[in-house]
Amino acid sequence: MACLSTKRTLSSKRTLSSKRTLPIQRQTQVIYGSAISSFSSPSSAPYGLEIDFNGCVWNVDIVTDKIYKMNNAGSKISSFDSPSSQPGGLTIDSNSCVWNTDSGTRKIYKMNNAGSKISSFDSPSATPEGLDFDGDGCIWNADSNADKIYKLRTDGTIISSFSSPSIAPRGLAFYKGYVWNADDDTNKIYKMNTIGAIISSFLAPCQDLRGISFDSNGCLWLADAGEDKIYRIQTNKGIPAQSLAEIR
Repeated sequence: MACLSTKRTLSSKRTLSSKRTLPIQRQTQVIYGSAISSFSSPSSAPYGLEIDFNGCVWNVDIVTDKIYKMNNAGSKISSFDSPSSQPGGLTIDSNSCVWNTDSGTRKIYKMNNAGSKISSFDSPSATPEGLDFDGDGCIWNADSNADKIYKLRTDGTIISSFSSPSIAPRGLAFYKGYVWNADDDTNKIYKMNTIGAIISSFLAPCQDLRGISFDSNGCLWLADAGEDKIYRIQTNKGIPAQSLAEIR
């Protein structure tokens, strides 16, 4: 697969005018999907996202081919090169190893937290993106072209799969027994059980949805490749916070 030209195609969606502009309304209480805060991503095409056990934010950028570590206010702590030229999804396991998908090589890589490659295996389909671990040590992976979500062993063996809620599954998170998926076509984030049945969904506070991850407080973080921002989103109803208009 081509590197530079493919990247420009992948990130070109941000310039499309066909997606409607989401209205910004002031509110006194946030509901599902309301942004609490946001900051600019470290580069111009943020994709995979992970909040580690210390509350640090990790982000993959598909233009710079780098993986960034930041504090929760967006200040960069460190960075290293991704294993290949089309990095996508990102997650961190209980041993602090970093896992990263790559659609150019069609592989999922395991690295230490300084970026040294430990191992890799073939992804279950051609365009792996969203990535996360469940509580049993299995990997969940969303594929944006196959429109599927896979459950894998750490050697890449497919345990099960099901169709994604819509046609552009990007970010994926596993949280408290449920699979969460950000879809770039509907601009929605879906909550599903482990066989793919939709429990609920909400409209994201931005467009060009990419990686998602939960923090220890149950808030959902989201990378937006269109505005080059990282959002923290409330997933509990009726808690006062800033409105989207106030944080932009």
